[in-house]
Amino acid sequence: MARRLSPTPLVIGLLLAVAAWQPPVMAAAPLPDGQAFEALVASDLAAGTLTAEEALLLRFQYGFSASELPPRYQVAGFSPLPCATGLIAAYYRERPRLTNDTVTRIDGWLQPATDKLLY
Repeated sequence: MARRLSPTPLVIGLLLAVAAWQPPVMAAAPLPDGQAFEALVASDLAAGTLTAEEALLLRFQYGFSASELPPRYQVAGFSPLPCATGLIAAYYRERPRLTNDTVTRIDGWLQPATDKLLY
């Protein structure tokens, strides 16, 4: 006498396999330019995803060490921001309230590489 297979275990196994599968996490596509970077930082700051200190540090990092930006803030091609005067003024205004780590990083970017001026 031939045994008849019930489709129930097969269906349950298939459903478990489908439920356990997760699609691969895709890396975020780089932002197209500096304006998109600035818009994303401003949006994240307004949404509370970033603190004012984190936003300030990201803006300096964009100008001085863009390759080290977190993946979400990477830009496809570097395009300079129009003017850093406001950014530097904001830094010196907020400097007394910033963490030592942030001050050390930004001061390092603002200091000349050597004591001698190179022309």
